[in-house]
Amino acid sequence: EDVATIDHVLAFFESEKAAGIFGADKAKAMAAHARDVKAAGGKWCDCPACTAGRVVIENADVIL
Repeated sequence: EDVATIDHVLAFFESEKAAGIFGADKAKAMAAHARDVKAAGGKWCDCPACTAGRVVIENADVIL
């Protein structure tokens, strides 16, 4: 539930809220990165937290 889709990441970093939190330049850079991930076929956020969350979800049957 806490792993973000790339579409959610993109929508957030294109928002005024993200610009207010991170600054306009950083938000634009993160949105550009999200567009690159999506263009390469990525469906999920590739930050360290979401990446680790996906590993847990993908291996839930072994972990839990």
